[in-house]
Amino acid sequence: MIGGLQTTPCGATSGKPFRLADQRGFSLAAFMLLLGLTLTLGFVLSSIVVTDLRSSTASVESAQALASAEGGVELATGWLRKLPVAPTQLEPFTFASQVPIGPGKVDILIIPAPENQYTYLKRYIVRSQATVGEAIRTVEVQVRMVSFADFLWATDDEGVGTIWYYTGDVIDGPLFTNDQIAIYGSPVFLGPVYSAATSIKKGTSYDPDFRAGYRLGVPRITLPTMNDVLANYAQYGSGKAPVLYAGNNQRAKLTFKVVGGVGIVEYSARDASGNPVSGSLPLDQIPDGLIRIRGDVEVKGSVMGSLTILAEKNGPVSGGNIYIEDDLRYSCADASGRPVPGCEDRLGLVAQANVIVSNNPANQRDCVIDASIMALGTSFTVQGYNEGQPRGKLVVWGSIAQSVRGPVGTFSGNTLRTGYSKDYHYDSRMSSSPPPFFPKAGMYVVEAWREISPE
Repeated sequence: MIGGLQTTPCGATSGKPFRLADQRGFSLAAFMLLLGLTLTLGFVLSSIVVTDLRSSTASVESAQALASAEGGVELATGWLRKLPVAPTQLEPFTFASQVPIGPGKVDILIIPAPENQYTYLKRYIVRSQATVGEAIRTVEVQVRMVSFADFLWATDDEGVGTIWYYTGDVIDGPLFTNDQIAIYGSPVFLGPVYSAATSIKKGTSYDPDFRAGYRLGVPRITLPTMNDVLANYAQYGSGKAPVLYAGNNQRAKLTFKVVGGVGIVEYSARDASGNPVSGSLPLDQIPDGLIRIRGDVEVKGSVMGSLTILAEKNGPVSGGNIYIEDDLRYSCADASGRPVPGCEDRLGLVAQANVIVSNNPANQRDCVIDASIMALGTSFTVQGYNEGQPRGKLVVWGSIAQSVRGPVGTFSGNTLRTGYSKDYHYDSRMSSSPPPFFPKAGMYVVEAWREISPE
């Protein structure tokens, strides 16, 4: 040892021994570390790819299952709509089991509402569960049968010749027709428009304003007969509704009034034996909220309460008409006839023949009608619609359903010549609470939709 340095056999000196084997070991360790990192990264990347693929597949299957479940709802509600008579059972029943819809297998359960035993306007819950692969989605909707009070305007036939919607007409609510609608100028449709026809008849200056859109080629609806209405009443009513008769070549008369804060109807008619009868009845004491008239009847006045008037024929071709003699307003309506918030007044006018706005002095300057109107035989129309001077506006707050659309006025270009211009407004209260025994439309609408999360 020289100066504290170790001497190698060759006489060389170093502060630390240097070995080639140590360098090779370091290179091998670095390689193994790099290889490990590479393998780990590859595993992680492949796991991410597999996870993403599985996630993507699960997402697609989930979306497909939801679409299949909603298809099951459409299948069940379509079946309900096509039935001539709604299901009467009160217990839940299986509509379909493992039915293929799209890529899914679907189970469908229909749950009747408990109150169905008391009403002809049925409600159901439709629960549809679909499975696609490992995905399960369940949709539940509440559907209800609609009455004709759900439409502001409903017709089977749009009338003899061409009856136009023209500039100045405002249709403020849902419109449905089995026929082709004809439009001249720029009428305004504030609610959705549905037609079973595949086209619109377009007049000069065709420029309608469809605020809520329109659909063509929709399924037809069938108007009921008076026998259908009476059958519903026989099944769900007490059978104690008063029956009044019109005399030969005469009309029964009903005048609505509010006396001492109570809604009444004054009547003048005949009994079953043909003897004259008259008096008054509080609306809230009329059994089943229904008055039956055999023959023709005139109506007018201020309505406080809930009532439906049935005008039935008293012979093969006579009777069954309702004549509106003057304004027919709810007691809780504003100056325009619009029901105010909280209003509970409801009136149904159901005629086996026609509902007619009379041509008399009281109706020469506007006519306001608060009611759900239905003309089963022919039309809602205006007497002398093509005579005399213009009478202003025919204002309706409620709904109008008729077999054949009746004319209410005539026009030249954009100018009213005779009769009335139309100012029709939908009373949305009627969708949830129509007048007593107002006819059903045989259609179902969805009241609520939700997805049931798996437990």
